[in-house]
Amino acid sequence: MNLYTSRWANRALETTPVVAVGISRGTPRFPVGYRYRRFPDLYPDGWMFSIEDDSRFNEAYRKKLDRIGVDRIAEGLARISRKEGGADLCLLCYEADPGQCHRSAFAAWWFEQTGQRVEELAQNSVYPRKGQDAQGLQEPLF
Repeated sequence: MNLYTSRWANRALETTPVVAVGISRGTPRFPVGYRYRRFPDLYPDGWMFSIEDDSRFNEAYRKKLDRIGVDRIAEGLARISRKEGGADLCLLCYEADPGQCHRSAFAAWWFEQTGQRVEELAQNSVYPRKGQDAQGLQEPLF
């Protein structure tokens, strides 16, 4: 299973053969043309949003990941992938700039822990999406 990151508003998720997985505390109030799952272990804690310094936020978020542990996170991601036939996953949050978002902090932490790179999904991916229903309806799966 490969991991990617992106933002909820990336329209490429409608045609890319990955399973979208929300790692933000909320879900979009705008319509999305793809189904998604959620993985609460990777949400930032609510109090973290009061941290104005990016490096302090990243430090707090990485400490949360350390407490949860790589084994529990790996199993949770693998469970989602298995339920979707072994599909690759794309972890989603809101920020347009991945450098300003916890998804990049996760990607760096994951690489340090596992050696697996987590790439940002291109905005213009054009691969056919596996398992998308004919209407591309928004449907939370998890």
